[in-house]
Amino acid sequence: MKPASMVLDVKQRDYPGGIQMWGSNPAILWTAAQSEDEGIHIHAFSADAQILIDDTFASVCIDGVDFDPTAVRICMAQGALPHISGRVVAIRCPQCLEAHFDLGSNAFTPHDRHVCTRCGLEFPSRGRLRKTIANPAIELLHFIRADAVRELQRHDARLLPETL
Repeated sequence: MKPASMVLDVKQRDYPGGIQMWGSNPAILWTAAQSEDEGIHIHAFSADAQILIDDTFASVCIDGVDFDPTAVRICMAQGALPHISGRVVAIRCPQCLEAHFDLGSNAFTPHDRHVCTRCGLEFPSRGRLRKTIANPAIELLHFIRADAVRELQRHDARLLPETL
């Protein structure tokens, strides 16, 4: 895979047919002559369901919200694992307010202690679930949900708890 080079900055209102977003991961089998692009793949539709955007981007900003390709890819994988459903949440460090992002095995194993990568504070999970997984993409999906022209699809909505 080669890193995507294009940048996308869009408003949802300009795509009344909706926007689909997913992280590009290496294919098991790739037969095209050109390399796959690594980044965030976007489909954006007109009101009559014509695809207006179909490409992979290094950087994606929707309604002023910037998405991290790694967080989007991991969020996709997390959404496919029913045993962690509802445990993937947005967490901010209580000391420096940095968005926390669990990587490696912590991205797929709920745990009760988190360590801030900015200030080093170790802090417990908060909320009704003792063991959670932090992914900042969850918070970003909440931000753009308010301006969505269509309801989130069911497979996306199950990642979003009713409250943060």
